Amino acid sequence: MALLSDGGIIRRYVLLGDHLQPGNIPISAREIAGRKIFVEIRNGAHQLPVEKIRILSQHCGYLIVDSHTTDHRIAMDCILLGADEACIDHSTTSQEIQMLHAATDKSLIKITLDHWPPLNSSLDSHHQDLLHIAAITGRNAVVTTTSNGVLKGWWDDLPENIANDFDWHFAPNEGRVLSLEKDFLISAWLI
Repeated sequence: MALLSDGGIIRRYVLLGDHLQPGNIPISAREIAGRKIFVEIRNGAHQLPVEKIRILSQHCGYLIVDSHTTDHRIAMDCILLGADEACIDHSTTSQEIQMLHAATDKSLIKITLDHWPPLNSSLDSHHQDLLHIAAITGRNAVVTTTSNGVLKGWWDDLPENIANDFDWHFAPNEGRVLSLEKDFLISAWLI
């Protein structure tokens, strides 16, 4: 199993209305008080739920927000509203990544993997993209998978130099900590 540095397991939720799912937990519930949580905002209208982010930031111990954005301004707004860290999608432009990184050290690059190996690009192309991102941003990265087995295959294929370029937060589709052969540093599991 890969080593965990300081993060261990961070509870992962989706914000729906005034509740966190799974569990239908109110955003001001004692259950999240003092806890480190990762919250996805799946909002087709692309409007931030400003007041809800404020409430969450006041009620939990540490808030990481994934607003599914490629816009540095939206990620920065999450931080200004009280989130401790915010994600920007790796598929955005280099300029967006650089602008967010220049504005704050509280950003995470989110890499979403639907398949492994990738269907629309080569392994080498994917690895080159990661090297480029490592060169223009900080070390924090979130890897989210949408199919079982993808994270393990990706991690097994990831070259050591790239694995060492980031502090990884893994959000596997399996919804549990996975046994991985390599012992590169993993900051946290988002479960």
